[in-house]
Amino acid sequence: MLEGIIVLWVLLAIGAGAVAHAKGRSGFGYFLLPIVTSPIVGFIIAAAIPSLMYIDRDGVRRRVVQEPPKPIPEPTDAQKRGERTVAIVVLCIVMAVALVAVAAQYSGH
Repeated sequence: MLEGIIVLWVLLAIGAGAVAHAKGRSGFGYFLLPIVTSPIVGFIIAAAIPSLMYIDRDGVRRRVVQEPPKPIPEPTDAQKRGERTVAIVVLCIVMAVALVAVAAQYSGH
């Protein structure tokens, strides 16, 4: 009985991976998801994700090419000064709290 459940679980996980692969996603990743969670969850997620495949004018299935991420701009001098100011203020607050803690310890309270 238990062996049959395990075989069914693995077969349904393979099916969820095949559905995801047909949509241009990682078939192996969507095979592992139902193995860890449940085949029903794997099928629901694999069915709900959008497809990354399209059919071009020649009738060939192709994967959608995503644009590369835009580079992060370098911070300006004003932003760098602001970051330094915040760091100095935080350091001063930490030192003040530490000083108050030491003073309270030595005052006997």
